[in-house]
Amino acid sequence: MSLEGVYRWIVFLSSKVKEGRPVPSRYFGVFSDGTLKTRGLAHRRRDTPLYVKEVQEEMLSILAEALTLDELREKQKEARQLLELRIAELERGEVDLKRLIVEQVLSRAPEEYAVETRAAIAARKPRDAGILIHPGESVGYVIADAKAKNKTQRITIGGEGEPQRYDLEEYVKRLRDAGKEVITVDP
Repeated sequence: MSLEGVYRWIVFLSSKVKEGRPVPSRYFGVFSDGTLKTRGLAHRRRDTPLYVKEVQEEMLSILAEALTLDELREKQKEARQLLELRIAELERGEVDLKRLIVEQVLSRAPEEYAVETRAAIAARKPRDAGILIHPGESVGYVIADAKAKNKTQRITIGGEGEPQRYDLEEYVKRLRDAGKEVITVDP
């Protein structure tokens, strides 16, 4: 075992399976030199849209300024205010669609997907236009209407003639979930 560093403070997040039970694979903390360390948060996951990553990182930067747990509690209020400002930007349509792209790596060829997942639909659209997509490659899409009856209308990949819109409710939920990871905890 080696010493990674000395933390000013560290917060272990609850298990997604058993609420209230902290797990060692989901945490964030600040070393004594001010360096932030995170594991298992939205901003580290590949399929998190850039905008959501940026907002969570901004929130973490605010929290990292805290020197004590009492200060951390105060900084959580600032981070919550920032989250509400970023949600308002999203609601006003001020966020570039490119920052809302969800990236997913394909585990199989587009025609091998039995279920119409968003990734499968996103992979089939270029394939239908003559572009080959292989397992291991990444596809990107914007969630246009998460609850559309026609599954192909649930996403957009920005092709010609496709409407450039996003599902506000879905992206606000993703932002709130990312924010909840870092501001609803009691250190």
